[in-house]
Amino acid sequence: MTIKSQLEMKPAEHLAWIVDQLSICAVAKGQFFTTERLRINAADLADIPREALAGAFELARKEIDYLPGVAEIRRLALVDETTKLDAESRKAWEVLEEFVRKYVGNDINGSYGPEHGWYKNFPRLCDRILDTVRRTGGWRTYKLMTHEDFPFVKKRFFDEYKAWTAVQSINDPSKLLVIEPRPQLVEGKPEKQSQAQAPLVEKLAKPMSAYKPLSPEDLKRRKSEQLAAVRARYGGRH
Repeated sequence: MTIKSQLEMKPAEHLAWIVDQLSICAVAKGQFFTTERLRINAADLADIPREALAGAFELARKEIDYLPGVAEIRRLALVDETTKLDAESRKAWEVLEEFVRKYVGNDINGSYGPEHGWYKNFPRLCDRILDTVRRTGGWRTYKLMTHEDFPFVKKRFFDEYKAWTAVQSINDPSKLLVIEPRPQLVEGKPEKQSQAQAPLVEKLAKPMSAYKPLSPEDLKRRKSEQLAAVRARYGGRH
């Protein structure tokens, strides 16, 4: 995709404002951007809201001694978003703590939840908090949480709460489960046997009728041969 086509997909006013801010930042650092570089960098930053970029450019001018690149400006712009998410996670934790203390109870079978508490009518938490509770051990984990459990349960809640948006963006969970195909036997064709197994299988499968019984003459001759062998071996001993 060319730079021109990238620019056409972005609001012209927003891009022009980013170009001005990049130019001001370069002048403040005693540097100079070519026109083409300004256009490229502006296109790479155009997906970030203007409010976040304004804070990033201000930090770049006041707190950084060098001229920051696109990656640095993006990091500075997203710091504010990270701070907001952290604050939201802490507020959600406080709401959950109060909800568990007041509404969550258990039945005689040891099942925990707000439906087993003292109040028949209770407020409904948002899906994000409910999903986070489910993925971090359920209501029992939070109702029976001890002082020793507190820091670990809280950390797990924060991690899952922050990852919730990314998890929900997976539209097709079936892609995460891969089932290996099993070999199929072709009808009418026996499974191929290894060379080592074939003689044993053929021997075991041979019918008893295929073995010919010994005749009386054969039995007499075999007995004589065995007797002669015994005499030859022990005949000289007394």
